[in-house]
Amino acid sequence: SYDVPVVIDLGLTGHVPNLKEARRGLLTGADVDANAAVIVGWLRAFGIVPGDKLRLKIRHQDQTLNDKTVIFKRSRLRYFLFVGSRRPAGGWPKGAYEIEVTLERERGRPGSVGVQGYLASTVVSE
Repeated sequence: SYDVPVVIDLGLTGHVPNLKEARRGLLTGADVDANAAVIVGWLRAFGIVPGDKLRLKIRHQDQTLNDKTVIFKRSRLRYFLFVGSRRPAGGWPKGAYEIEVTLERERGRPGSVGVQGYLASTVVSE
């Protein structure tokens, strides 16, 4: 069993990411603009055990663009997840886009620290 689950890094990007880019620190969000084909939230996590719950939400202002929850059935030393949305007609509206991640291990289980929260954002300008 892993001591404590943790999100190693996370962010937003304007293309479908891959693990190699994440490991190399290439997913900076610099390609998120009004014309990006997608806005994708991604994360890397470590130390997952069965029953851990990971939730990833992408928001723009008061609107949720994507909301995905994963409840793990098996242990994962390392885990890479991404979810996204396609560009709407007329492009992405300007403003801040956020990825909010929560990672939860049930209280009383080894390594439990309750709910851990993580946040990253990028801005689409004109």
